[in-house]
Order: sequence, then C-alpha cells, then structure tokens
Amino acid sequence: MTEKIEFFPIIAGLEKIEPVQIAKEFNKGLYFEKEEFSIRSCPGVRDVLSTGYIIPLWQDLIIKYNNQSGIEIIPSGTMIDHQGQPFADIQFHGEKELAGYSFGAEYFNFSMKLRCPWYVRTAPNTSLLMMPCFYNENPYFTVASGITTSDVYPMLLAQIILRKFTGEITLKKGTPLFQLLAIKSQPQLKIHSDDSIIYDKVQRLKNWMYSKFHSTTQYRNIGKFLK
Repeated sequence: MTEKIEFFPIIAGLEKIEPVQIAKEFNKGLYFEKEEFSIRSCPGVRDVLSTGYIIPLWQDLIIKYNNQSGIEIIPSGTMIDHQGQPFADIQFHGEKELAGYSFGAEYFNFSMKLRCPWYVRTAPNTSLLMMPCFYNENPYFTVASGITTSDVYPMLLAQIILRKFTGEITLKKGTPLFQLLAIKSQPQLKIHSDDSIIYDKVQRLKNWMYSKFHSTTQYRNIGKFLK
C-alpha cells in the first residue's frame, strides 16, 4: 500500500480556496536567469524543488512596524473554522525565546509564530521537515526550519522571521510560506574503518563522471554504472 500524507483543513473550504500544493508542480514556474546554465540543472537542486509540499499563505496579512509602537498584524478578514468559531492564532517569540540566535543582521530578533489552518497526519515513524522554500526566497521573510512529529502531532506551527523594515508591508494570500519534506526515523549509525567496501563502485562512478557520456540528464542512470 502506498504511504499517504493527509491534510485536514481547519477552515471551511480552504482545500478549494488555497490548497496544499505539490512542490513539483508548484515550482515549475520558477525562473532562473540563463536557464540553460541554471543551477536548477543540478540533480540535487532539482530534487529539492520537486520534493514535498508547499503551504501557501491562506489570507493577506498586513504587517506594520515602527520603533515606537512595535509590530502590528492585521489579517485581511476573519476566517471561520468548521465549528463556526473565528480562526486566528498569531503569537510572537522574542529575543529571549530565540536564545540569542540570529538569522542575520537583516532580520528582526523575534519570530512571528503562525498556526496554520491545516492538520496533518503521516504514517508511523514518518515526520515532516519544515523549511523555507529554497530557490524561491521571499523578500520579506524566512522560516525557521524544524521537524514536526506528524505521526503523533497534527498541528503545523510556522516560525516566521521578518526582514527588518519600517512602515507597512503586505504578505499576499497564496504566497509560498514554507515547504514540507517527509522524513523517516533516523537509521542506526555505523562508521567503517576504511572505504574498501565501496571503493570500486566509487571509482566506476568517477570514471563515468569524467567521461564524455556524463551529463546531468544521465544522473538517474547511475545505478546501472554501479552494478
């Protein structure tokens, strides 16, 4: 049986208004300058762009900041859950909670914690790695990476780190907020004393990589070179 990841909307109709997106489809429209020489041709980059799921922002968020009054978040409207109750859950973690960690001088030293209007469920021993949308960075924010034990904990909480600004910005509905990658429980670590077990295969791989037959399009065929 194929393993599934299941998303349950907290907001009525969200699955039609702003559904979870498959990264492979969502990222097709990304533009890279000089596409024929793009880093996107790297198989590892292609895998990141085409793996997992994208959570889009579910409504506009107007964000105001100045040094006197601090930060203010104004959602574009009131969203109602399936029980008929207003849904809004925005909290902040300050410098104390960040424990001195800095995302860089260009970012505020606090996080905006958003409770996402989705519950999620994965198979036993499968968790979700939450991370920024790599190669599709937002000019206004990044996201703190973290792991959700989604086989037991269904909530998605995003720690949004805003770039410093003064005045007003708007995070638009549909903005890619973060990417989710499914990961398995970590295997047992084993470290060998030498590389003899794998050495011959690596030499065949190196010869192939340096040959005229090597190209990034052949990356998926590595297995037959290593038999």
